[in-house]
Amino acid sequence: MKLSCTTRTIIGKKVKKLRAQGEIPAELFGKHIENRHLSINAKEFARVNRVVGTHGIIELEIDKEPAINVLITNIIESPYIKMPLSVGLQAVQMDEKIHTFVPVSYEGESPAEKMGFPILKLMDEVEIESLPKNVPESIAVDLSMLSHEHSKICIKDLSVPKGVKILHADMDQVVVTVGEKTKEEVEIKKEETIETTEEIKPTEE
Repeated sequence: MKLSCTTRTIIGKKVKKLRAQGEIPAELFGKHIENRHLSINAKEFARVNRVVGTHGIIELEIDKEPAINVLITNIIESPYIKMPLSVGLQAVQMDEKIHTFVPVSYEGESPAEKMGFPILKLMDEVEIESLPKNVPESIAVDLSMLSHEHSKICIKDLSVPKGVKILHADMDQVVVTVGEKTKEEVEIKKEETIETTEEIKPTEE
């Protein structure tokens, strides 16, 4: 998908003027290029970002120069304005592997959660290595594997697409696990069991 932008000469606190004009200050960096200050139309950026997310390849056109392939690597949001404060763009070579972070997507239903156990999600993203075209939108975590108390899914248990490698020093790090019920939940369960038992207790003649 294509995105046009212009070279930015305004830097520092003066970029507030750009935002007031509907422009987002951006920074372009990469292995084979010089870092550049850019300005991107906020509406155009939102349109492209909705489609490609933070891991899809964008054909970036700067001042009508030949397009280069980039990834969105960082979006700094503001609680006060709707548009991003700034955007980071990484220039990539399609035949060179890159390191990037991909969000974790929790999917399915946990049998343990249905039994009243809390599910503790401990990771939001994982670092991967792959060619730019193979970068997935997310890494799926199947919660249906959590069948009982203390069940867990570690990084080594994650399934990734062909050509994608997870980069992590500790592959045994827990991504998601089943916690213990609180004392209040245990007491409620006991009361429910007692009530059920009393309901089915046969009456004396």
